[in-house]
Amino acid sequence: MNVNTLINLTPHTINLVSAANAWSFPPSGQIARCTVERVRVSNIWLGEPGDPTTQDIVPVNTVRYGDIEGLPAPRIGVAYIVSSLVASALHGSRPDVLVPDDTIRDDQGRIVGCQAFARI
Repeated sequence: MNVNTLINLTPHTINLVSAANAWSFPPSGQIARCTVERVRVSNIWLGEPGDPTTQDIVPVNTVRYGDIEGLPAPRIGVAYIVSSLVASALHGSRPDVLVPDDTIRDDQGRIVGCQAFARI
């Protein structure tokens, strides 16, 4: 794939560390997302029995991801960085869609960069 431009369609800066350089791809301002449908199917009751000050009801939902929003049409020489969820929803139909891969983590386990991109 010959790419002149990488456009970051996530809300986070993507830091790529290659063998020769470090690259930073700030958010483009456009975010590719999947629509979400949630249906409440039950509840979890938390807290100490008999102590109303600690009791809480937490919903349990069934989640269905639908259409992709915010993903531009393919363009020659352009690739798009998206979330794994968006890439998975495409089922490999868009070779111009990439996700961060081979992540780099800091000493607290937070992702701070990647060493590659992947297609899903």
